[in-house]
Amino acid sequence: FDKGDLSATTGKALEYLDGASGLTKAGTAFGLASELGLPALPGGDARVMKVPGDLSNKIGYVMAHRINPNGGGSKVNQYTIVYDIFVGTAGPGAASLLQTSSTANTDDGDLFWQGSNFGQGGGGYNGRGTFTAGAWHRVVAAYDMAANPPVVTKYVDGIKQDDWTANQSLDNPRRSLSTTAILFGDGDQDERREMFVSSVQIRSGKLSDAEMVALGGPSPDGLPVVIGTEIGRAH
Repeated sequence: FDKGDLSATTGKALEYLDGASGLTKAGTAFGLASELGLPALPGGDARVMKVPGDLSNKIGYVMAHRINPNGGGSKVNQYTIVYDIFVGTAGPGAASLLQTSSTANTDDGDLFWQGSNFGQGGGGYNGRGTFTAGAWHRVVAAYDMAANPPVVTKYVDGIKQDDWTANQSLDNPRRSLSTTAILFGDGDQDERREMFVSSVQIRSGKLSDAEMVALGGPSPDGLPVVIGTEIGRAH
């Protein structure tokens, strides 16, 4: 977010879910972490985006990822999403990171921060409890709904949290992507917090464990577009 808007380093710019005059844009702010009252990222200050914490299904950022359907299904079943993110310390006990099941954000979000872990549903929040609110973290969710069993592998700051296999399946609307998804959207309007994002990236395909280890923790330089031969799309 170096340009102070929703433009992308690689790929298509994000869009405000409710348009140029809606709640999302009104509550969004850009600036250095220090200017927004936050600690710097490990290694130095960085330009970040403030995500409003309103409990409204109008809040979110539309992500047109341009990834073709894969994994043998009609949707995107193999992908990786990465955030350099700071979760606010006040608000509900869970907060949405990603909405995949409704392009209009009319139902529950599909990936949440909760209790210093992240996931969704029964068996979805296993981890080391290190995704703490009030601190910068690099969070990775790597999806492969074509695997046997289908799995989402979760990392925080380069450390593996879990191979999450509960409630996964090919073309599952809560795990796979249509042509767009919504960052931080929760259609139920009850699980959102103020957040700050230094960088967010989505990649086609599930990164390997070695690649997720190599990503490490958050950096003021943002997320690398190239890890080995893998190409990603970053904001």
